Amino acid sequence: MFLRFSRQSKEDAQLRLFLKNLFGFEVKNLSLYRLALTHSSVIQKRNDLNQSNERLEFLGDAILDAIIADYLYTEFPDLSEGELTKEKAKVVNRRTLNRLAGKIGLDKYLEYSINFNTEDTSLLGNALEALIGALFLDLGYIKTERATLKMFAYINLSLVLEEQKDYKSLLHEWSQRTKKEVKFRTVNEFNLDGRNEYEVEVQISGEICATATDYSKKKAQKLAAKQAFEYLKIET
Repeated sequence: MFLRFSRQSKEDAQLRLFLKNLFGFEVKNLSLYRLALTHSSVIQKRNDLNQSNERLEFLGDAILDAIIADYLYTEFPDLSEGELTKEKAKVVNRRTLNRLAGKIGLDKYLEYSINFNTEDTSLLGNALEALIGALFLDLGYIKTERATLKMFAYINLSLVLEEQKDYKSLLHEWSQRTKKEVKFRTVNEFNLDGRNEYEVEVQISGEICATATDYSKKKAQKLAAKQAFEYLKIET
């Protein structure tokens, strides 16, 4: 019994330290955070558990939505309701949340009993939402908002919003407004180390404005569109 108690106390101390460094302040009810980091797959393996992080994930999802909506509303006063909705979707999608969870090292504390690839599953992102739900129940909205924005600093919210702009679609919208023809043309296709690489150019009314290369033709088009935006000095 003594050895088990010591081991558990050490784990608790490590989790408390991780959360303090992550949030910037001490947490109170550690059991909430343990639950937030318990995937449903664990319940089948342990007789002492009857809850997973799914309910906290539901709560955290709603709290995160409110925090990011408030952030965007304050930071971008000129955006319309529709534009704000699009920007929020870039931040709270599974890909961004998985990426953030990986950056903060959440996988080291998550308890699960399934095989998963961090690139192909929402397990980490769901746990991050559950963590936000736990923080809200433990310390209230104000501290949750502060800690959540602090966590997002690990991936820089401004860069996330910039990276996920669909410049190809925006360029087509610009062409419709200005009555200028936009064409994407694949000018070269290489095979390097067994992988195809594509060189794409953007033509505006017959003039080549930008070129880009990538292993994905779609990504090459988007990169070229971004360069065309910068070349033409178009404001989004």
